[in-house]
Amino acid sequence: LALLQGGRCSQLRTGALSAVATKYMSRQDAASIGIIGTGAQAKTQLEGMATVRKIQSIKAFDIVAERCQEFCTEMANLLNVEVTPAETARECVQGTDIAITMTTSPTPVLLGEWLEPGMHLNIMGSNHWTRREVDNQVISRADTVVVDNMEEAKRYSGDLLNTVDLGVIRWEQVHELTSVVAKRIPGRHSDSAITLFKSHGIGTSDVAAAAYVYFKAKEQGLGTELPLSA
Repeated sequence: LALLQGGRCSQLRTGALSAVATKYMSRQDAASIGIIGTGAQAKTQLEGMATVRKIQSIKAFDIVAERCQEFCTEMANLLNVEVTPAETARECVQGTDIAITMTTSPTPVLLGEWLEPGMHLNIMGSNHWTRREVDNQVISRADTVVVDNMEEAKRYSGDLLNTVDLGVIRWEQVHELTSVVAKRIPGRHSDSAITLFKSHGIGTSDVAAAAYVYFKAKEQGLGTELPLSA
């Protein structure tokens, strides 16, 4: 039906997935964010959060300080919210309601000892069994652990595979986001609970985003018709 810019659709649906998880799993009064990693995918993470919660302050951390500062300036202008660079990852998440990791780090960038009651975590970056953004204590402290797709998690989640092998958590304790949205399980048991969403990305969400763009473009008369004959 159409040729679309796949990278942009993927970027948008990644932000949308974490927004859906945040809508159902974070506290209703969540108003502050700490985001670790300020690459291309980080922008839609914050845009997604702003659609489901009344965000009042954001902190960001990146190992490249210049990129972090540019990101903070851009997002502050885009969201009309104060966005400040943090000097360390710990400082970035300290005192926040929502913590986001969006990195390709092979070793944890978010530690369990930093977590505070009531936090919601979106662990969005690592998508390979050799990468980990959180340590075992993060998983053990989370009252609810949710993934976008169980089979993908069992195949690729470096953040969960090691903790399962060590007996920190069982796969039976991990749930899919669809179960939370359908209210088969609660996304949050109390305001003091720590909740965690781990995403790997699933192809069907890319197709759904692309279909939405395609039909909207048809409605608005946008795009270019391409001849299919030789």
